[in-house]
Amino acid sequence: MIELKTTVQPPLSLYKNYQLHNALFFDIETTGLHRRYSHLYLIGVLYLADNDWKLIQWFAEKPSDEPQILQSFLSFINNDSCLIHYNGDSFDLPYVKAKCEAYKIPGDILNTCQSIDLYRRIRPYQKHFALDHLTQKDAERFLEIHRKDSFSGKQLIQVYRDYLTSADEKLLKILLLHNYEDIYNMSHLLQLESYHRLFEGDYKIQSWEQSEQLLTVRLTTEYIIPKPISCQNEHCRLITSDNQVTITIEPHCGILKYYYNNPKEYYYLPAEDKAIHKSIGAYVDKEYRIQATAANCYQKHEGIFLPQYKELITPALKENTRDVVTYFPVNIPDIEDIRFQTKYIDHILKKLQSI
Repeated sequence: MIELKTTVQPPLSLYKNYQLHNALFFDIETTGLHRRYSHLYLIGVLYLADNDWKLIQWFAEKPSDEPQILQSFLSFINNDSCLIHYNGDSFDLPYVKAKCEAYKIPGDILNTCQSIDLYRRIRPYQKHFALDHLTQKDAERFLEIHRKDSFSGKQLIQVYRDYLTSADEKLLKILLLHNYEDIYNMSHLLQLESYHRLFEGDYKIQSWEQSEQLLTVRLTTEYIIPKPISCQNEHCRLITSDNQVTITIEPHCGILKYYYNNPKEYYYLPAEDKAIHKSIGAYVDKEYRIQATAANCYQKHEGIFLPQYKELITPALKENTRDVVTYFPVNIPDIEDIRFQTKYIDHILKKLQSI
């Protein structure tokens, strides 16, 4: 087994809002995807020690070194470690755990220390990044991170096999560089956490400006959003820039309807285009009333209304009975309350996140 340690340039100097003293960025290299029929030949970890960022790699010079590099990795981490990886929940961690089980190496610590899968954190925003795929290299290209390494993990399988027969130092450098850049670049991908933080409600409302034509809400964040994104649906639009976010929402101006849930208990008055309860409708001549149905069991309201995708505010109004989107009046008392404004913007962000 070969163990290499390298001091690297601080990759996270801009990310002061992250608690990284226990962070371990890690990645593994294997000779295949199937845990039973392939070997683990390289584990790399990027970590902070004595205010310096260091990268350690454990390399298997031969397949029989596999349990040794596993032991070295497991001895390096502890219960306070925070493992950060890219799609590690699906591949790296299950692979390592399976190998521990095969060699009867205690690997319980992998279940007790904290773990963050950056892939799972940013996967909901793939469309916002305009990416067809979300491999680590795709995420790197989105952030305009450039690599020296030009090999894929699949291509490196043959490189490793060639190294086993030749012990060629040039091949070793190719294998180590790929793993090095996977881990070092992964630390830069932590910037993508900013999108997760935004859509999960980590912001402050800077201004709330309402007109008949548009509600404009400006947000600020304590972190930088690395690349601008924009997304919209038929009612709302979001644009980001650095630590500024602008959300615009088009209100509905005009007439909407409040639909009663139990039309059997109502009459519909065609001349007035509204429904009234039978306890009152009983006093209306029969020629002016008919039994209400789900489609006409409503009262009309005129004004300016904001959209909602679940009923935050009741009574909820609609254009038609089968509409999913409902509305509430902009002149409700809560509209000036920062707690309500935050609740509503959280609601809008969740909807835009799912686009």
